[in-house]
Amino acid sequence: MEHPASPPDPGPADSPAAPRQTLSAAARALRRRRAKPLARRRPAADVLLQAVPHALIGVDAQGRIRVASPTVANLFGEEPDRLLGKPLSSLLPGLDAPTAQQRTRDGLYLRNTRTHVARFDATARRHGETEFPAEVSLAQVEDGGDLRYACLVRDVTDRRMADGLLALYVRALDCSSNGVLLIDLGLPGQPIVYANHAFQHLPGHDRGDAVG
Repeated sequence: MEHPASPPDPGPADSPAAPRQTLSAAARALRRRRAKPLARRRPAADVLLQAVPHALIGVDAQGRIRVASPTVANLFGEEPDRLLGKPLSSLLPGLDAPTAQQRTRDGLYLRNTRTHVARFDATARRHGETEFPAEVSLAQVEDGGDLRYACLVRDVTDRRMADGLLALYVRALDCSSNGVLLIDLGLPGQPIVYANHAFQHLPGHDRGDAVG
């Protein structure tokens, strides 16, 4: 008797390798799920698909959606079953079958899973009309039956807003007439990580020498 397996820990969410590890594990789950008839599908694969925190979509060679995780409903506003048979480009405009093939071909090859993976920014579409920024990890699925690609989608709206605010703060500091230093208290030695333009005009101070 097979028992549902606990989903693997992909590591810190912000780790550069985390999306690739999550996608590789999810791609293996998709392969297992599609390789067996419905009545014989292993529950471990379904447990893993439900545990993936981002939208996971299985796509065939024609670029049409064949399977989707429950998280897809939260991200795109449509139930997974209603997306089956629709082109992936309806959710990710411009990501059709030829583009997906080119993306994965130009991506990284993970030897341990024998998977080609591409990671890139895209514009996603919610409810067919509302656009939002997304980060896409796309893997080519080997021996997946009618599945050709596993696509992991993350909404990065909040991160883009945070990056925009940070850039605004940096511009404000650079425009200040007062010398400003920022120190990272969380790093060993509490190094200076930023010095604005006004700092280098202070007598005896050089901006390049100060940072680090």
